[in-house]
Amino acid sequence: MFDIQNLRDTIDQKIEAVEASEKITRDILRDLSRDVLYALHEHGDIGFVNRVMTAKTTPINKKALRIFFQEFTGFFYSKETDTFEKKDKRQYDAKRDACLEFLSDPHNNFWTWSEREIEMERKAFDPKKVTKYIENSLKKAEADGFTQADVIRAVLSAGLDMDALMVIIDEQTVPQAEAA
Repeated sequence: MFDIQNLRDTIDQKIEAVEASEKITRDILRDLSRDVLYALHEHGDIGFVNRVMTAKTTPINKKALRIFFQEFTGFFYSKETDTFEKKDKRQYDAKRDACLEFLSDPHNNFWTWSEREIEMERKAFDPKKVTKYIENSLKKAEADGFTQADVIRAVLSAGLDMDALMVIIDEQTVPQAEAA
């Protein structure tokens, strides 16, 4: 028999664990965000920032940290390495000055800045990503001995409406017939 009280207790314990770990993360990143910026601008070593960037953090925190450091470091960011690499000589002095002004208030840190400056938005649907996924799936299917028909059957079983498929087939055949 289902024990609802046990489920409630388990959920409450997990929520408490998440809250405790979030408190630790918030406390550490609050201080760390300030420390690495001071270290960068005092010693000119972007390695302090890059160690934070390559640390295992949540994807959301990693994005927010990247935006935060782009605002205050004066270095170019590389998507390939997920690090800051070369000093932007045109912007470095202005970014350093803005950073030191920001840090002059002891209450300013990654969290206070991100609450004011970062808004999260859900990514919009992109049909090109679906196309890329299907292309990759077709390649994998072929490598594993499946046909394109097998892949289409899988797509149809996911809920694709047969009428929608027929409209697409008609659209694809009309231009071919006109070209002939």
